[in-house]
Amino acid sequence: MEKIIRNYQLFKIDKEEFQSIISYSDLGSDKAETSTVPPVDDAPTGSELSVNCSPTDSELPTNSETRAKSRVKEKQCNKLADRKMRVKLNLLYIREEKTKRRGEKEERKNDDDDRLQKPSSQTLPIRSWQKLVDELPTGDSLWLDVACMKSGYGALLKRHIKAATKIFKEHIVAYDKGGNLLSMSEVHSYFVNFSRAGTRTSAMLRDRLLSLDARETATSNLPPNPYRHELRIDGRRTYQGCTIPDDAPPRPDAKAVWNETTQQWMTTHKSKHPGSPEPAG
Repeated sequence: MEKIIRNYQLFKIDKEEFQSIISYSDLGSDKAETSTVPPVDDAPTGSELSVNCSPTDSELPTNSETRAKSRVKEKQCNKLADRKMRVKLNLLYIREEKTKRRGEKEERKNDDDDRLQKPSSQTLPIRSWQKLVDELPTGDSLWLDVACMKSGYGALLKRHIKAATKIFKEHIVAYDKGGNLLSMSEVHSYFVNFSRAGTRTSAMLRDRLLSLDARETATSNLPPNPYRHELRIDGRRTYQGCTIPDDAPPRPDAKAVWNETTQQWMTTHKSKHPGSPEPAG
């Protein structure tokens, strides 16, 4: 093909392109009566033909050059395709890492929610406040010693702790405090405040325990507690907010008053002179 183009001078060569020097504009006319070919305006002159006849090995690409260019272009395309593939792989890796981290985060959150909602196997179940109060008489005695000391009538309270527990339960029901007692420590704290000296509930508890003690004494023919008309607060003997000397005899009754001058108990009885104190017997 290259030989035909070069040797037969039928084509006009322009660098790597070539075109026919014959014009086909007038060919194919049905009225043409002669076979004479009209002159072509664009036909090359002698000088142009001489130029076209010159060797053009350096102008037209050879098969080896074409293949080399094709290989270079193919390599460039392959590099571009590899670059695009690496970008896609990186984006895919980043997307998978984000999805994985999001899944791990949601899984940790679900685990935390499960731990908050589900009680630990080592956590004891919450018991009702009734069962907690029932264990007061049989539980640790240290808190009971504190309660007795703060009540002022520790001996009486400790002797009738079961009855005091029953009265305590009645108080919880009456004032609807059971919902606030979820542990034994809360029950202990509430009972200490319930029986603490100077409170209305402590005075009520003491009166009921004294009545119970008197009934038990009457039925058992035992001598009554000689200090039943006194209160012991922080180890001190008291009555109606007044301190009783340690060496003073027991208070004889609930109306007796200690006379600091005579160092004895004075009581008021109905006599010819009402209101005049007399020494207690």
